Amino acid sequence: MYLSSFLKDQYYLRQDYALDAFIKIVRHYSNDAQKHEKEKRNQVEPEVLDATGRLVDYTKTAEEIINVIYSINQDTTLTKHEASERTVQLIENYLEAKDPNVITSFNKISELNSDKKRRRYYYERLEASSRIIQLKLSPFIKTLEFDVSNSSPKFIDAINYFKRTGGKISNDAPTAFLTKKENEIILDNENNIRPSLYKILLFISLADAIKSRKLTLLYSYRYKANNRYLIPDHEWQSKKDSYITAAGLDKFKDVNSILQGLQEKLEDTYSRVNTNVINGDNPHLKYTHKLRWDVKTPKTDYDVSKYIPTLLGNTKFIPLSQIISEINRHTNFSEHFTHSHIKNSKSKVSNKIIYALLMSLGCNLGHRKLAASSVGNISEDQLINAENWLFSKENIQKANNVIVLDGVMGIYPQMPRFTPFRLITIAFTRRTYSTYCKITWQRFYNQYPAY
Repeated sequence: MYLSSFLKDQYYLRQDYALDAFIKIVRHYSNDAQKHEKEKRNQVEPEVLDATGRLVDYTKTAEEIINVIYSINQDTTLTKHEASERTVQLIENYLEAKDPNVITSFNKISELNSDKKRRRYYYERLEASSRIIQLKLSPFIKTLEFDVSNSSPKFIDAINYFKRTGGKISNDAPTAFLTKKENEIILDNENNIRPSLYKILLFISLADAIKSRKLTLLYSYRYKANNRYLIPDHEWQSKKDSYITAAGLDKFKDVNSILQGLQEKLEDTYSRVNTNVINGDNPHLKYTHKLRWDVKTPKTDYDVSKYIPTLLGNTKFIPLSQIISEINRHTNFSEHFTHSHIKNSKSKVSNKIIYALLMSLGCNLGHRKLAASSVGNISEDQLINAENWLFSKENIQKANNVIVLDGVMGIYPQMPRFTPFRLITIAFTRRTYSTYCKITWQRFYNQYPAY
């Protein structure tokens, strides 16, 4: 039983880790393509400005010519023949003096606007990186087990097609998961699907669907459908009464009686409030001159000093170093950060350096930045040396096990610390430990029914 629980736990964890890696890789290459697109746009920006300036000048000149032609034709002192000759002459002179680059500028702007609408640089970058992305992500698609009943069919169809064909894309590939613009982009000049671009767009769409819960895993801790975290329907129907009794919710079983009672209380409250208002017995309600009412909430008549906001003091926060120090006071985890080479040494690294190193690594601050902001004269060299010689994998695991075990024993204080229990805790991860608690719970329930 222990082995099967361990294997199940590890399989769930690896499904989650695989999906984390999948999303991270997709995000990396998508961000890279967006950065490339921005750089390309910045490169062509001077050309756009130059072309736009030429078109503006051309438009201004054309507008002036049109105004002159209009005034000539409105001049009553000129005959129709004279007006016609002057108009033709103005047009000929304008065409001779016209900048030959105007048409080129107009075509250039049209081309750049078309590229911007289609995001040509973005998709070109994605397609250029498609080969590398396929080698990294295709194994994930083939090994991850998705929840068909709780996922969008258009993504499931695309995944099944990808698995069935071994990643070979043809014109019959599902495209329902793509947007209208993407459906146009993936086609070449002969209206054939571009396989490389199709695959990378599939990966990006799957990553977005996973984050929005349109696509979920069947075996997972963090990427399951929301309803799979609840009690299954068939189990609820068969064991509903025992679950309600165990939760102490028997009085809420009859919803109609509950609603009837709430309705009576609500009606009674409305009647009492209205009566007090009519009789003028409500000192907290006042009417304004515009026949509008205003309510002044009275001060509370109980002490709120015991609540957390007051306990935090005027600063309204507790330093992280204080929290770590408090944890160490209860668990003494710092004792496990010993030198990896020097054994039985009487000298010991100060706890404040261990706390500072935990904050530097855990908060991703960096040793230099933390040392510069430290008020305890902690140097960057001290942090680097402590990390190299104290923070080995074994020491971190020992400290972590101490904290985890102390936390669980705080929840179940009467649970005995027998030897197999401790070995399981050290050997397995925190989630495995939790699974083990569930497995052995029935065993301890008879001995400790109060828990």
